[in-house]
Amino acid sequence: LSDAARASIDIALWDLAAKRAGLPLYRLLGEKRNSIDAYASLPFYESLPEYLAAVDDYAQAGYEIFKFHVWGLLKEDLELVELVQQTYADTPYQFMIDAESAYDTEQAMAVGSAMDKGSFIWLEAPIRDEHHEQYRQLRDQLKQSIIPSGYTLYSAQFVRQGIQHGAWDAGRFDATVVGGISRALQLLIIADAAN
Repeated sequence: LSDAARASIDIALWDLAAKRAGLPLYRLLGEKRNSIDAYASLPFYESLPEYLAAVDDYAQAGYEIFKFHVWGLLKEDLELVELVQQTYADTPYQFMIDAESAYDTEQAMAVGSAMDKGSFIWLEAPIRDEHHEQYRQLRDQLKQSIIPSGYTLYSAQFVRQGIQHGAWDAGRFDATVVGGISRALQLLIIADAAN
């Protein structure tokens, strides 16, 4: 079975276990908190004004953290970073970029350095997830959190290797991609043990 097929079965079994226990799943799993800050994950837009309009629209809905999916083109992405920092310098807003592994290390460093000058808090998937050494270089030289894509090689062994190489500040994954809640818990335990 694929991880996605396994995930469907595993999630259904966890849902059944929670129902039998008469608890919401988060409580069955050992609730540590009952809320988390949400962020607006913005889709890809064709122009800079569309990105700014989206931030303004989502801010009216109560969001203060925004994730941009960018073009992966150095010049255009740097223009977006600069415009966002100028436009929202006097706000409580925080921003993230998801580059979808579009950069090489030098381009990722350029975008990350520009992000460091303002209210950006994480750079997601600047390069391919398996480039641990390059991720470590970014992590060592940039202020904001550096995290992988989380949709490629997310096995327990891969996460351990990334942690050993000092590749990321945090991890991310989708339980429906990695094989379900059981696999997600395994990855969370590994990440938690590494702080």
